[in-house]
Amino acid sequence: MSDHPIELRAERIQFLSDLDEESFFRCLDRMVSFLSYEGEGDAVKIVVKSDKLSDGDLRNLLGLFSRYGVDMRQLVVFVGTDNEVWMRNPEAYWFRTMFR
Repeated sequence: MSDHPIELRAERIQFLSDLDEESFFRCLDRMVSFLSYEGEGDAVKIVVKSDKLSDGDLRNLLGLFSRYGVDMRQLVVFVGTDNEVWMRNPEAYWFRTMFR
């Protein structure tokens, strides 16, 4: 694990309304670990402070990415010794999409 910023990509998100899109970005803005986002073609580049996220921010990212169909495999970088048990829980809704 490192304290370097991590870039994530949310590609081809389909927002169903203006408020739906606003909700996506508002959720990012409310996360303590969030640094920035920027549109790049049909993707959004999301930058977080490091791969050491709080459990709360990590759970919010899991929920946000799951809800909007963002590739969950890129969140594997956040698995560490302090969260490995719950992150690698095969019964969790994110498990199959993250560890496929």
